[in-house]
Amino acid sequence: MSFYKITDPDKRDAMVADYTATLKRLKQRNWDERIGNMQREQEWEQQFQPILQSNEEMMEKFTKDLKPIKEEVESLNRYIKPEPEELRRKRRYIEETVADEWKERILSHDPDVDTSFGMHFVHGQAVMGNKFLKLRDGDIWVDGKLYTGTRGLWDLICAKRPQPDPREDDMKQYRSLLKATNVLHRDFNPHSVYPRANGSWKWKKLLRFIWYEFKGQTPAVEDDDEEGEEDEEDDERDGSGIMEPVKSFKTYIQKNGKCYRVKIVAGNGLFLSPHGRRLATGDGVYLKRGHNLYDGEGLLFGRDSPFKNIPILGWLL
Repeated sequence: MSFYKITDPDKRDAMVADYTATLKRLKQRNWDERIGNMQREQEWEQQFQPILQSNEEMMEKFTKDLKPIKEEVESLNRYIKPEPEELRRKRRYIEETVADEWKERILSHDPDVDTSFGMHFVHGQAVMGNKFLKLRDGDIWVDGKLYTGTRGLWDLICAKRPQPDPREDDMKQYRSLLKATNVLHRDFNPHSVYPRANGSWKWKKLLRFIWYEFKGQTPAVEDDDEEGEEDEEDDERDGSGIMEPVKSFKTYIQKNGKCYRVKIVAGNGLFLSPHGRRLATGDGVYLKRGHNLYDGEGLLFGRDSPFKNIPILGWLL
């Protein structure tokens, strides 16, 4: 940058006057802007003051209303104590011990263990329905979901006759586990509309209600047995035999070395359920009550036969 000296006094005075005027204009503009900003702030304050005041009053009201709730929660928290570490370890030990006890009973083929709807082991791997289970610290994992291994849950899974009045939390976990493993579906096929029903106490007293709950239906008066045990006291009730030809009797068809239980389905239709074992040496229609088997000797095909209006039986026989 180069500097030069102005020797002409008139020119020098003009430059000074111009500089002084510029400073005055800048100061005046700055002052005008400050005055304008102050005026705008006053206008905004007048315009938004009611809103700000309303928000302040509302906040005070909220604070006042929340104060007793806060005090009550703090009061309750004084009575809530965290679970002692020793108690937590003891509870975990109990859960692990229960799991080990049931595993031992399963592997030793305990007759009181449910081998139909419960858990079993294949090459050391726990299986239920069509799913492999992971057992860890007494808990059960299926498809990445945790089922807390309480004593009640293990009892529901493994016992043929679980303890009465299980806890709601245990029943909730058990229902979820039954659905996840498809253990109630025939052939463990989740698309099957037929259950793996049998004559066991567990099916009749517990599982059939859960099955119908899953289906959104009302349980039948009595469910059918396929290969399970039969309770004679249950035979005294109305069964689901065809049109109840003889009260409390169940109806079977046997042909070509195979036996089928005849069941009524919706719309008065028929469903033949494989029974798994032959009832007699000959083919035909049989009635069964408890451990007694009847071939009818004329009743089945006589003048008063209850089957005379069922063409499918004639075709099968």
